[in-house]
Amino acid sequence: MTIEALRYLADHGLDGIKIDVKGNSETYKRYCNGVRGDEVVWRNAKKAKELGLHVEIVNLVVTNVNDDETCLRQLVQRHVKEVGVETPIHFTRYYPAYKFKNSQTKVATLELAYRIAKEEGVFFPYIGNVNGHPYENTYCPQCQKVLIRRYGWRLSEYNLDENQRCPTCHFQLPITGKHVQKGPKHLLWT
Repeated sequence: MTIEALRYLADHGLDGIKIDVKGNSETYKRYCNGVRGDEVVWRNAKKAKELGLHVEIVNLVVTNVNDDETCLRQLVQRHVKEVGVETPIHFTRYYPAYKFKNSQTKVATLELAYRIAKEEGVFFPYIGNVNGHPYENTYCPQCQKVLIRRYGWRLSEYNLDENQRCPTCHFQLPITGKHVQKGPKHLLWT
């Protein structure tokens, strides 16, 4: 995406964006035909934040592609440098599909990525595609209280006050509550 396209979208109502990052620069060189796509991706993520968009970074962790500790640490360090510790990062589990048949990502690898993100100071790391895992929840970065409990795409608890703060320590979360709607048995993002 060009900066002009991103600016156009923001000017016409886009208020949030999920950006996929494949891994570190070596991952892009090896699996994206030598293209330095990581530079464009991080440029766009940074610009989206400058434009006031809510940004979330997603990394599909693929077995024997971008799942080693060095790659994960470099990715997280770049994340902190470019978009800051308050920007959520999701490490999602890969499953074999279509023509790519590497084995599914080990949960232990995703947990390693999560720990690296926490060590590097990221407030909101997540594990995805592992329904029921405790790291799919949102924890207060200050007091560690569970603020949003999830099971897959469903929300089962939403423990923020009316100003989107932790009710225990009053840490202000960088989210808006307008996207939450109570359903008959659970909460849904709209």
